[in-house]
Amino acid sequence: MRKKLIIDGNNLLHRAYWAYKKNEVEYKGETNNSVYVFLNILKSYVRLFEPSEIIVCWDYRESNEINERKEILEDYKGQRPDHFEVYESMPSIIKLLTALGIRQMTPKNFEADDIMWWLCAKKYPNECILISTDTDMYQLLIPELSQNVFYNPKRKIQINNVFLKQKYEVNDGYEFIIKKALRGDTADNISGIKYIRQPRIQEVIDALGEDFDMEALKNSDILKPEEFELFERNIKLMKLDEILNHPSEIEWYEETLDKPLEADKNDFKRLIKELELWNIYKKVSEWFSAFQYKDKSNSLSSVYSNDFYGLFD
Repeated sequence: MRKKLIIDGNNLLHRAYWAYKKNEVEYKGETNNSVYVFLNILKSYVRLFEPSEIIVCWDYRESNEINERKEILEDYKGQRPDHFEVYESMPSIIKLLTALGIRQMTPKNFEADDIMWWLCAKKYPNECILISTDTDMYQLLIPELSQNVFYNPKRKIQINNVFLKQKYEVNDGYEFIIKKALRGDTADNISGIKYIRQPRIQEVIDALGEDFDMEALKNSDILKPEEFELFERNIKLMKLDEILNHPSEIEWYEETLDKPLEADKNDFKRLIKELELWNIYKKVSEWFSAFQYKDKSNSLSSVYSNDFYGLFD
């Protein structure tokens, strides 16, 4: 069965920009190099996975809506560098993807992670190929979602439960997010419980059980009151199924999916010319056709293997 290709747009944008900076000689002659690299990588995914649909999820808000996580933790992601230069190409990429007829989704009060989790876990369960390097998405690695494919383009491997066991000493996505919430996440400026070790982490996992019983954990005395409070806060920040408690956000996602799409070759050609992407412009029909994937048959019988090669780092 052909699957939907779910793309972490910001993640791919960063990789495209730094791939260009790392290989400036290779891309010499292209005016908008990161745009070219972004489209080239995305085209390679279409060729490799032959999806039934592409959905690119962006981590920005179309209006000045609040970020719900900053309501919980004011300094959430406060230490991350801005990297304004990376995002300069985003408006152009969004226009090009629109011209190609590719669906794009943005959050209202949450983040792209929440959209991707919802798409893979609730809207299209077991029908998705997720492309991301974001470890928060490891929450999708649970038995009931085992038919999804989670591809890490940096490691060039499919992430699975064996990887979680070897890398993090956890059995699945449930245990992973518990451990992460206990330890915190310096990348997002989320503090954790100091000096907590694996034996006590396992005690917490066992106390929570399959039902994720926070009251049972609180009464177990495994965590001190201040530790439990910190863990409870971190779970609200990190556990992506929290989005299900926000129906207005889900409604926003559904509305986005309901919007009609239409590819426009002339608009694509015009944008490519304006951006002076001459390597694409010389073969504009070929490039445009490469993204009209819905009419193609799925001929790659072994595409969903544990390792995928030939993609950009």
